[in-house]
Amino acid sequence: MTSASGAAGLCHETRPEQLTMLARSGGPDAAGAYVARHFAHFDFAGVTVTAPTRTIQGREEVKVGTVLVELIDLEAGHSAGDVAVHLPEEGVVFAGDALFSGAHMVVWSGSLSGCIRACQTLLDTGAELFVPGHGTLLDRSGVADIRDGLARVAEEAAQYARRSVPLA
Repeated sequence: MTSASGAAGLCHETRPEQLTMLARSGGPDAAGAYVARHFAHFDFAGVTVTAPTRTIQGREEVKVGTVLVELIDLEAGHSAGDVAVHLPEEGVVFAGDALFSGAHMVVWSGSLSGCIRACQTLLDTGAELFVPGHGTLLDRSGVADIRDGLARVAEEAAQYARRSVPLA
């Protein structure tokens, strides 16, 4: 189960065997070094990606046993369409890679503004505890700090663009 936009974007995702090759090559550029540092210690051999059989748009509540679970389509940000899992009765959100602790999330196929929006959507749940895809658990202030840091980056980038400052 995933978001409709996430399912549509699966054809653009890195396959396990590609990720293994990238991680082991540790290419000469910053991107290659990043992939090697963060993924080389994982073994993706034998991983089979299974396509979703059901998609959501917006929000959907489901019961898992006796637990109420709210699925939240975060739209394009980290990826084409991440889904957060909110347990309202427990005040917990499992954010997956839409949230990193100790660093900002990678923007694979979404946008910086989408990542900022996703952070705000997570905060709007009212949850007190957030489980990121990477790093330690976060409280509300930790998520707000990430959102605000990304907003500062976006504003600085916009200022450079308005002044036509070249990228290199």
